[in-house]
Amino acid sequence: MTCDEARDLLLEAEPEALRGTGTSALALHLAGCAECRAMAVRVLAQQAALDRALTAMAEARLAAPARPARRRWRLATWGLAAAAGLAALLLARPDRPDGDGRLAAPPRLASAPAAVDVDVSATPGRNAVVMKTADPTITIVWFF
Repeated sequence: MTCDEARDLLLEAEPEALRGTGTSALALHLAGCAECRAMAVRVLAQQAALDRALTAMAEARLAAPARPARRRWRLATWGLAAAAGLAALLLARPDRPDGDGRLAAPPRLASAPAAVDVDVSATPGRNAVVMKTADPTITIVWFF
């Protein structure tokens, strides 16, 4: 096995092979190549550090007290209220020249014509609706 082949296998190898134990081609190469063995030692050290970090995170999560349902409900309510307020600010447009800040009415759709110039077919088990808008350049196609 060449060093290039061994380095390609370092991140996929079993820990025993990275330690140079066993009879795999990688283990035999690491037993005889100091440069590749040093890389394998670094991979093992990083794997151990990752294992320690994941274990600490799992222990911290298990040790953390559960939030009471009332507090969760309060947090969810405040979050929804904040999202609604942000949406109102983003959607607010002045409708009149004096800029009173009222929410703009949604655009009106024209009544659906008897014959639509758009050919739409839905896949079996689904439906489609074609709607013309007041703007003749915009047609809405809704698949459901």
